[in-house]
Amino acid sequence: MRDDVNFQESVLHVFKESGEYLYILDGDIASGKWQYDLEGLVLQRGRSHELYELVFLNRDFFILKKHGYHGAKGPGRRYLFFVSERLGGLEWPALLEAMYAYYKNNSSFKGIVVFLVLVVVIIILLSIL
Repeated sequence: MRDDVNFQESVLHVFKESGEYLYILDGDIASGKWQYDLEGLVLQRGRSHELYELVFLNRDFFILKKHGYHGAKGPGRRYLFFVSERLGGLEWPALLEAMYAYYKNNSSFKGIVVFLVLVVVIIILLSIL
């Protein structure tokens, strides 16, 4: 998916266990290689080799950030944003809502765990005093 209203192409990325990488754009296939190396994912298509770092991963979202600082290089794609085929038909705003819902649900859980740990610590401290 891309944050671009003019981007209407259908893109499919295939990462085979053998290290083969297929980039399929509206049925046109470009092949390359992928490997996990240097604490990141190296993608090779043609003569281009790019190193990406994992930003987020769950069953529906796979987000990679291109390694390094790119602010001085101007606008460009620093992130690769993959979604599962199940969410692939959604528009960008709906995908952002789905990601926010996932974040919100997980944030609540973390808050509850922190609260319970604090309660246990307070009980232990009060029992010692």
